[in-house]
Amino acid sequence: MGSLFTYIFDGIADGYKHELNLIAQQYPVEPLKYLRPSLRLTFEEGIQMLNVSRHYAIVVIYAETVYIFMKQLCYVYSRSMDI
Repeated sequence: MGSLFTYIFDGIADGYKHELNLIAQQYPVEPLKYLRPSLRLTFEEGIQMLNVSRHYAIVVIYAETVYIFMKQLCYVYSRSMDI
């Protein structure tokens, strides 16, 4: 999965530079940053990382809850790696 997202993000950045620049003029945002290769964590490692950072999560296995968990985990990881 990790290489799939890297492939997609690289493809968008390379194939749609002009369009992305036009959008950035109207809606200024920071460029997307991601690691190569992508980080792979087990569920337990992700929970441990959230607990260490004091971003506690009660995870129930439903699609929207897992999405929230992943969003929190990405935030914590990006802060810890300063990316």
